[in-house]
Amino acid sequence: MTRVVIITGISSGMGRASALYFKKQVFEVYGGARRVNKLVELNEAGIHTQVLDVTDKISIRSLVDRAISEQGQIDVLINNAGYGDMVLWNKCLLLMLRNNLKLIFLR
Repeated sequence: MTRVVIITGISSGMGRASALYFKKQVFEVYGGARRVNKLVELNEAGIHTQVLDVTDKISIRSLVDRAISEQGQIDVLINNAGYGDMVLWNKCLLLMLRNNLKLIFLR
């Protein structure tokens, strides 16, 4: 039986390492990231890649729908992608803080 994993933020770091690890464990790996140029090698390794913006519900839905359409299931989700702003804490706008918390806890 095929096992399927979706991993966000696979363009570098832990997301990339996780995608390669799960592929070696014979998972069907679906993943995405904003930096398309960083996905070429992963695609060549047999990982199903696509552009993904975790702040965009349509982008998220597209990846999930693709995995389910092609594999019929999702067994594991690794939400590795993140969002951040570079500002001094005391200068942080309420909207920026809300967006960060919303992404982390409500998606």
